[in-house]
Parts: sequence; C-alpha cells; structure tokens
Amino acid sequence: MAAFADARIAAVKAGLRLTPDQEKLWPPVEAAVRDLAKLKIDRMQARRERLSSDDLMTRLHQRSDTMSANATAFKRAVDAADPLYRTLDDGQKRRLALLTHMGGGSTNGASAGTAGAMVMMMAGWTIRG
Repeated sequence: MAAFADARIAAVKAGLRLTPDQEKLWPPVEAAVRDLAKLKIDRMQARRERLSSDDLMTRLHQRSDTMSANATAFKRAVDAADPLYRTLDDGQKRRLALLTHMGGGSTNGASAGTAGAMVMMMAGWTIRG
C-alpha cells in the first residue's frame, strides 16, 4: 500500500510540472500527504488485526478516535497544500484534477480542484458524495 501512495504522490508531482518557486512549496505537502496515507494504511491494518467489539459504545469510541485522528491529519495536509495550490496556474489545476481523478462529480463538500480534495486523493482516500 505504501508503494501505491509513493507512486501516486510522485505522479502528481511530475504531472504538475512545478516551477522552481513551486518546488520550494512541495516538501511540506508531500510530508503531510504521506502522513495522511500512512494513517489510512495503519487504520486498515489495525482493522484487520482487531476483532470488532460487540459493545456499541466501544465501537463508537473507536470510530470517534479514528475520525479525530483523520481530521487532524487532513487539516495538516490541507494547510500544507494551500500555499502551493494558490500558485498553480489553470493548466496545472486541470492536470491536478486529472491526476487525482477529481474531474467532476460530488466530493462530499470539497469541490473538485480544492487543496483538500487534492491531498485526500493523493493520499489514496476516496471522496464520496
């Protein structure tokens, strides 16, 4: 799974054809997206290893903890991506939409082309409408 995240991140970076000034803004975006992808991978592995509890409140607490961790990592990634996204020209934004499969449709509150949708898709998260 990590190899897929690495490949997705590398493909997006190559496809964006960043300018030298934009290259300087890339490292924090990449680090935050990698953290978000790792969180997803860790969550999937934990789910495989953990037996589901029959206790409703235990499950709700687990889900709440997961959602909280996801929200924190997502916020960090969006904050990291925002400065770079603001420098992208229209061509780069179109390529970004194609590279991250955000070419249209509902993105559950994040319109296609936003920094938030960008980092979610780069990290391998599915955006559902």
